[in-house]
Amino acid sequence: MSLDAPVALGRDLLGAVDGWIAPLPLASIALALALALACAGRRRPASLVAGTALASVLALATPRVGDALVAPLEDYARACAARPPPPGTPIVVLGGAADVSPAPGRAVELGAHGDRLAVARRLWARDPSATVVLSGGPTDGSGSSEARRMAALLIEWGVPAASLELEERSLDTRANARRGAGRLGGDGRSIALVTSAF
Repeated sequence: MSLDAPVALGRDLLGAVDGWIAPLPLASIALALALALACAGRRRPASLVAGTALASVLALATPRVGDALVAPLEDYARACAARPPPPGTPIVVLGGAADVSPAPGRAVELGAHGDRLAVARRLWARDPSATVVLSGGPTDGSGSSEARRMAALLIEWGVPAASLELEERSLDTRANARRGAGRLGGDGRSIALVTSAF
């Protein structure tokens, strides 16, 4: 038996539960457990479980704790960004950079994460042989995908359309990452991922 089957099974299991590992779903499960304990007459354990769940959600919702959790990821990303990727490394830009409502007279307006496009443009300028994969589906009901809006701006900034690949079906960050990387054939090669930590 090859190692591929257990690895694939582990990946499938993680994929099935990873949405529940986030603080809010875990707190919801804990509160349901607390309610069951309270209904069973076990008030002290119910109070302990409910209090712990609420305290953890409140703590994680504060900017100081959120910033402390995100800081190592941002530090790592800055260290990676300081080293240019090897020539020909594909650049994958996750959605969130192009705003839903363009300004009057403008084809595309940058959103809160518009710096992603500026970073992608800088990376491509260092290595024009790189392919830029733009990932993002329709988000505004117009049928125009976020990937297409990002492409319009990159083309305006001098990136040739031939250097761009569009992934236009994903509607969230997870799908952006999966489908964006999938456009590259999933052969395990390195990519330059352009996204935001938070």
